[in-house]
Formats: sequence, C-alpha cells, structure tokens
Amino acid sequence: MSKEIKLRNASSPRLSIERILSNLTPTELEQLAIAVIRNQRERLEAAQTLYDRLDASRKGAHQDAADELVKHEYTLAMLMMTTHHQVTSAVIDKLGYVPTISGGETAH
Repeated sequence: MSKEIKLRNASSPRLSIERILSNLTPTELEQLAIAVIRNQRERLEAAQTLYDRLDASRKGAHQDAADELVKHEYTLAMLMMTTHHQVTSAVIDKLGYVPTISGGETAH
C-alpha cells in the first residue's frame, strides 16, 4: 500500500520563500533584492539569446539536432526564468520597494 501525499497540508513555495525572508534585516533584504534582480536580468538576456538563435534556425531550410537542443534550452530557460520571477517578486514585495540598480553593474 502506497502512502498518500496530502497536498493540502504541503507548504506553498510562496510561504517557504516568506519564511526564508522573515529572518533578514532590511539591509540584507535590499542586498538580496539587488542580487535577485540582477540574476533575473541575466536570465532574461540568456533566454532572449536562445530565442534569437531559435528564431534564426526556424528561418533556415531545415532543422537538425542542434536546433532541437536550442529549443530544449530555450524552454528550460523560460521555465527557470518564470519560477525565478516568483522569487524576485516575493523579495521585492517583502522589501516594499524596488531598489535602484545601475544597468551596467554586474552581479557579484
């Protein structure tokens, strides 16, 4: 007999994130917000690069295994970017504002 998993009692990802953030000071939270925003920008740039490669390959005469790999990588990048967006949103919500970030800064 297998064990039944009760999803109703499972903690939501949003609540888990909130628990993690609850112990941070305002300064730590702002530093974290800057880091997750930078990371989200990097994810967006990577997804855009993959999309551009995929779009270029679709305009070609034929698709090969390399094109299928790019499609897979793009799908994975979009999935990861979407889930990371939830983290970014939760951190910014907890902070209460969007911190100022220089566009030219790199993540540390």
